[in-house]
Amino acid sequence: MKLQILFVQVVMSQIEPLTDQQQLEVYNLQQSSQQAEDALSQGIDRLQQNLAESADHLRQQTLQQMARILTTRQAARGLLALGEYFHRLRALSSLWSARPREPAEI
Repeated sequence: MKLQILFVQVVMSQIEPLTDQQQLEVYNLQQSSQQAEDALSQGIDRLQQNLAESADHLRQQTLQQMARILTTRQAARGLLALGEYFHRLRALSSLWSARPREPAEI
């Protein structure tokens, strides 16, 4: 359930009965809030896609420059080191995800 709908429902359950005009305005508010949230969500999705594409482009440029600068042997050793780094990063991520969690205090 969307946050603004939940917010309106919680508030509505705690106030006096509304006039027809108030109900219409609350409905219109819900609609415009939903549209704004949908637009924001779409914008965030586009931004994430653009960031991913930019990062990929940067990686490609870096690899091309490294290939230009390094010897074949140096590049191979660097790629092996990079592979090992990502392997360790994935292992650390798995350990972090599997860690015991303390119950949240309320």
